[in-house]
This record gives sequence, structure tokens and C-alpha cells, in this order.
Amino acid sequence: MKICCVEFNIVLLLILASGGLGCQSLKEKNVTTLRLHLEVNNPDRLGVGQSVSIGKTEIFSLLTEKEPFLDEGHVKKASVVKALGGFSILLQLDRHGSWVLEQYSTAERGKRVAIFGEFGEARWLAAPVLNHTIKDGAFTFTPDMTLDEAYRFVEGLNNVAEKVQKHNP
Repeated sequence: MKICCVEFNIVLLLILASGGLGCQSLKEKNVTTLRLHLEVNNPDRLGVGQSVSIGKTEIFSLLTEKEPFLDEGHVKKASVVKALGGFSILLQLDRHGSWVLEQYSTAERGKRVAIFGEFGEARWLAAPVLNHTIKDGAFTFTPDMTLDEAYRFVEGLNNVAEKVQKHNP
């Protein structure tokens, strides 16, 4: 199952090309990109898979689809939340993102979601397992990053979400 996210990429391109909306452009703010890629089990026979190294402190490899099924354009709000022994990141997705996540978490139960982020540095952050259907659009994961990095990551996602919501009310 593939869902195309072209509409957001066009919106982001227009925002960046126009210097942003309002008083402060995205160029002046912390901006985060986010890509969610589904794990694939089969060797890459059709050229759709890629091998990625997840994490910064504890690294492991995973074969994923090259194209993401969700990105930062579907995040309504991000936050850092307390978790047992540390923290997690909670992504609240928009209506379309919630629907896509529900479809993937139902059809692809047991597979991992490789999470890629760019927030000053670009890296693979986590690979949680889809172990239940997610119907409410709330996706939580524990990233391999410091708490300071997590707050910077979340701030950048919220900056992008704010601009997208202003552009697509």
C-alpha cells in the first residue's frame, strides 16, 4: 500500500520559495523533517527497499521501503512526554495522517516503522514495532537522542505544523 504525500511537498516548496508566511519565515525558525518508512521482509528484488542503520548509541540495521508513508506534513502537534526511565516523543497526526497510520498499523502489524529525522543533523532515530491498531492518530516512539535534541526536534516539527495549518486551514 502506497500513499503519496505530494500535496504537502508542494505546499512546503511554495512556503520556502515565498520566504514563508507572516512575520517570520521557516528559514528563521527551527525546522524539522520527519519520514516514517515501513520495514520490508523480503530482499530488495524490485528496488523498493533500502538498508538503514537505526540509532546513535545502540545501532542496528533494518530493511525498509525507500519511500516514506508519512512525513512532517501530517503532524498537527508534537511533544516530549515522560516515559518509564526517560522520555518519548508523541506525534498527533492530522486527519489524513491518522487514517494512513490506522491502515498501516492494521495491515502491517508486527513490522517496524523506521523513523528518520532531520533537525540540524539527519539520522535514523527509532524503529518501533506496530503491535496494535492506532485509531486516534497518536504515534509515540522512544528516540535514540538526548532530551535537548528531542526538544529541538519537537520544536521544529511544531514550527512546520503551524505553517502547514495556516496554509491549509
